[in-house]
Amino acid sequence: MPRPRRETIFVRGRYKGYETGGVSKGLTSEQANEMEKRFQMNMAKLSGVFPEQKNTLVRVTEGAKMLFIVKLGGSVITEKKAGKFQVRAGKLRAIAKAIAAARKAQKFELIIVHGAGPFGHKMVADYGIADGVRTERQIEGFVATHDSMETLDKEVIGALLAEKIPAITVQPSVCIIQSNKKILNFDITFVKDLLKLGCVPVLYGDMVIDKSLGASVVSGDAIIAHLARELNADKVLLGSDVEGVFDSDPRKNKNAKLIPEISNANINSILASSASGSGATDVTQGMKGKLLELRENVRGKECFIFSLEKEKNLEDLLAGKKIKCTRVFFA
Repeated sequence: MPRPRRETIFVRGRYKGYETGGVSKGLTSEQANEMEKRFQMNMAKLSGVFPEQKNTLVRVTEGAKMLFIVKLGGSVITEKKAGKFQVRAGKLRAIAKAIAAARKAQKFELIIVHGAGPFGHKMVADYGIADGVRTERQIEGFVATHDSMETLDKEVIGALLAEKIPAITVQPSVCIIQSNKKILNFDITFVKDLLKLGCVPVLYGDMVIDKSLGASVVSGDAIIAHLARELNADKVLLGSDVEGVFDSDPRKNKNAKLIPEISNANINSILASSASGSGATDVTQGMKGKLLELRENVRGKECFIFSLEKEKNLEDLLAGKKIKCTRVFFA
């Protein structure tokens, strides 16, 4: 069972030059979640009456070491846009250095999940195994895709070890079974034991056994959502090649606007109007897939979608600092 933690909530308000605020201490996660839910509901009501009023809510976890789950997006660590089976080695090293710096500054538990880039997505598309594995050709693709992901994972592990981060791979194909592309069974015993030992478990999107389809893709985002829920993670940090969720694709529209907050109040309209896919070959729905996983499986957890192209962003988020990004919270 996760160690109990207490939270402090700070609320700040500003209206026509006047400032208000309040602090609530010693809250359980459930109490903090309920308070934030009420805050979001009140803000939704007030926005139509007092559009000039600005309010913010900040949560701080106390007590036991915090658990962060970090996603290293495939679009950042590989040449995904070009469709090349090539790792961005310099970027990986910079990311590893940022993580090492954050670990040196404070103690926390960490799980890393990395994306696939062309090492996974292109292989799945080329072999036609997105909807299952039955034929000899598809079995060949299943094996080849898994082998390709192991190649990428070794590069990630190597970069982390070079910065003295005690990273150890937890192969999804060994501990996850799916049914109709949904996680059916996920044995997280090894992950928990590694955390207790002080190691950093590393997982990745992969091909796994599927009770209905023979085998199927388990996305890194699905893995993250499951781990965040089961291990009571404090924060989920999703590194991408863009600064967050926009009202249109920022790669195609220079006037696209960043959406700073996503919650129960606006998720449906956002999914309907924006959050397009990743642009390159992606069999896991890109940004929309991230939001769907978070809405379905991650409640009461702070999640941040941010640009990992600036690796200092990751270091700052791990330190609890604010950056330009999209904060996601579903009560």
